[in-house]
Amino acid sequence: MMISQWPTFDQQELISQEFDQLSPLKVGGKRKFARDGILALNQVLRGLAAMYPHKRSLAFEASTPEPLQAVLKGFIADGYSVSKIGLWDQKNSNWNIAELSQSLKKDTLFFLVNSVDPVLGVKLPVDSLVTALESQGAFVVTYQGPDCLTRGWRANLMAHEVSILDPLFFKSPSTALILWGDRIKMDPFIWGESQYTSQDAKALIDGLTSKDFQENEATVKKFEGDLITKINPVLALPEGMSRVYDRAGFCAPDINGDAVASVLNSQGVQAIAASACYWRSPQPLTWLQAFGFSEAQIEAMVVIPLDQIKKPGALDITCAAINEVRSALQFKK
Repeated sequence: MMISQWPTFDQQELISQEFDQLSPLKVGGKRKFARDGILALNQVLRGLAAMYPHKRSLAFEASTPEPLQAVLKGFIADGYSVSKIGLWDQKNSNWNIAELSQSLKKDTLFFLVNSVDPVLGVKLPVDSLVTALESQGAFVVTYQGPDCLTRGWRANLMAHEVSILDPLFFKSPSTALILWGDRIKMDPFIWGESQYTSQDAKALIDGLTSKDFQENEATVKKFEGDLITKINPVLALPEGMSRVYDRAGFCAPDINGDAVASVLNSQGVQAIAASACYWRSPQPLTWLQAFGFSEAQIEAMVVIPLDQIKKPGALDITCAAINEVRSALQFKK
């Protein structure tokens, strides 16, 4: 039996009072606090399964990152049917919400979706998904990681929705906030001991209300567009894809993204390769295939933060890095 890190009732009352006293956010309704967002997600899903044992089918959006998908593996072992549903229409470059009604099984308990992709910053149409699922009889479970600050937290949920707000995912200690609508029953949890202080509440509030975020759509689009013009072949994210414009993302499919990122870093432009990330453990970014990228394109993907593409000469340095790697691999420029 797994003992959770959910706090006792008294601790819940303590951090809830601290949160209300310190926070400019008005978050009412049903809520609980947890030490760990991923663990909280597991407990939420297990709670739903315990309350509705006759529903034996689960579903998740295909772009859901691997660490969130991993939570569902236990359900597969328990005999649940788990479906992966891809909603991004590559041909028309838009989200096909109607696909949900055609793909969900009648006994689907919940549909899991990650609100913002943590690597490329793609924004999923969560509002539309929640609305579409209202008539399907399935609950919607949304995970909102740190990048969701850019789109605004979903704090006012619909009756059939539950959400984990996890702005401190990379921090230690971490505190997450769980919210759910009126139709959600959240009784069957195994309560464990976890102590909270006012500092925990303040850290969570700071994470939810941070003003450090900067976004510039024009700058990112110009950088990516100029790069495509100067270096061929280079691909960027599809034009119709809503995203966070605090980073530029591109790939040169004939070379490895790690090599390009390494050269960029050596030249003073901080960059990461998007072929894998460290989400508590190394994670291959197979979920990016749901956005229409091939394995080769994912291997070649590079992400550069906004403040780095603003540096003088960043575009020329990036072009030179791609050409240097191509030259080393004896590819034509």
